[in-house]
Amino acid sequence: MAVKAGEIIEVDSDSDSDSDEEDLSVREVIQLCECLEKACIKHSRASSSLDLPQQLQEFHASLRHTDILTAKQSCIDAYFFNN
Repeated sequence: MAVKAGEIIEVDSDSDSDSDEEDLSVREVIQLCECLEKACIKHSRASSSLDLPQQLQEFHASLRHTDILTAKQSCIDAYFFNN
């Protein structure tokens, strides 16, 4: 009714609820992609499209690429001389 009358309605922002959500690491998202890929393939019908599993595989590949590029190699001294 208020919208029809031209009144302004304030809506709370969702930005406050975003801070409560837990941030997932890249490796956790990769694991979720693997689970979703398997579930899509297992529960999809033969006649249905496989677009979602293909999109998940592409997303999974891009995440792995990012993970490899941002990985840090540990120093060999840390392995042998760990005091």
